Amino acid sequence: MKDALETLGQIIDGDEGRDAVHIAVISVKNTLQMTLSPGQNIRVDNDGLAPILYGDRNAVVDPFLKDSVKNGEFFWAFLYPRTTTGLKHVWKHPDFDESNELYENVMDTIAGNQPARKFLEETARGIGEEVEVVISNATDFQYHGTTWNGGENFMDAYADDEFWDAWQKVTGKTAKDRSNFFRCAC
Repeated sequence: MKDALETLGQIIDGDEGRDAVHIAVISVKNTLQMTLSPGQNIRVDNDGLAPILYGDRNAVVDPFLKDSVKNGEFFWAFLYPRTTTGLKHVWKHPDFDESNELYENVMDTIAGNQPARKFLEETARGIGEEVEVVISNATDFQYHGTTWNGGENFMDAYADDEFWDAWQKVTGKTAKDRSNFFRCAC
């Protein structure tokens, strides 16, 4: 009997019974000027942030979604089975707080990212945004040159070397352009 991971994406005999699988997923922002359908085959770029509709596909838009993914919305992209070289598991236990924030803070501390994450959180709080939105817009700037216009909220916002150092530590990516991407349009 083959396990399910070996046969995902194939027609099966029907006598396999039951199994459970782990599939790697990554949070992706639809940066395309079109909607994406649940189950649509896409390529996630090297940054893991944007879907691409050319080249070899490596992922599927969350097939469990009830609606299409509009431009600017985030979704889970399921990486093709048997393509990852490592997989991290998150577990639950009644003796431990299962909030995602606690888990992320522990993982950040283990990875040495706690001060960097806090710096980005303070930056986000100062402009009235969520830290994930700041990280996503900073990443869009790094890989697509997109500046972020925020009106009066961005009058005192500035991405300097300290900001880009924190972004690098939290994302594991390299800041090639260390200029300010915040624009107040004042």
